[in-house]
Amino acid sequence: MPASDPTLTVRAGDRHGDLRVVVRGAVKPPVLSRRAIRGLCLACLTAVAYGTLGPLGTVGPWVVPVEHWQLVPPYVPTNLDDLLTNFAVYVPVGIAFRLLMRRRGQAGSADLVLGFALSAALSYVTEVLQQALPGRVASMTDVCVDAVAALTGCLCAVPVQRGLRQMHSLVFVRLQSRRWRRAIIVVIAAITIATVATMPTAELDSALGWVPFKAQFQASFRVMLADILLPFATYTLLALLCVLVARDRGPAIALLLLAGLVGGTECLRVLAGGHFAGTTPALLALIAWVLTARIWRSLRPQVLQPPRS
Repeated sequence: MPASDPTLTVRAGDRHGDLRVVVRGAVKPPVLSRRAIRGLCLACLTAVAYGTLGPLGTVGPWVVPVEHWQLVPPYVPTNLDDLLTNFAVYVPVGIAFRLLMRRRGQAGSADLVLGFALSAALSYVTEVLQQALPGRVASMTDVCVDAVAALTGCLCAVPVQRGLRQMHSLVFVRLQSRRWRRAIIVVIAAITIATVATMPTAELDSALGWVPFKAQFQASFRVMLADILLPFATYTLLALLCVLVARDRGPAIALLLLAGLVGGTECLRVLAGGHFAGTTPALLALIAWVLTARIWRSLRPQVLQPPRS
């Protein structure tokens, strides 16, 4: 951050690690409000609950009666795909619970232990409930892997949050310069082209398309990661390009662009390719648009109000 710039003022903010930045009379807004952080954490936990208890791995009935519940599921041998999937899912769970338990401006052992305990409890409860899901296998092995991943997330939550705030301050300063804004637009456009060129075009079975993420859940970890992250990154980058170029009109333009892209792609797959349409691309595009609109709101400069006499 160019501290020598006379138009730039930097001082400690109200939150730990969140700098108060003023550029030419424009004040950097906070990254996220406390309410927004809680909403994101709850959305993350809801998505994990859907992924572990939803109708994703089913071929027949989703839920069946259980004659004898096992409060301690057996240790079932697993494979690398399952290990990676469980670890990747429960790192965000640990982060979410740690941020939910953390008091503003404070980070200590109490919220770390409580966040880890709640993460482990969520894993245990979902594994026990999976005994009623014929498409799932309840396993204490998964609970152990989830606990390690959740502990990793809890330990990383505070440094990640601090790093994001510092990055946000840097991006805010750079966007106030036309030269830097154009450079950022060019870089994002190049990355967008690269992600569009590598987006997966796998066929979806008719039984899988209308249940969000069901086809991805049944694939290997590598395929699942590519089939979710690449489209999501593409939609997010396209929306970011819209807000960087069109500024205040960007979110509306991005919404229309993503709706046309997803709708046109799905229609083309049905009419020309003989594939089946699915709800996963639309859901990924909606999440990407909401995230981008929130990012743009956090980067819009606030006018510095003169002090009252």
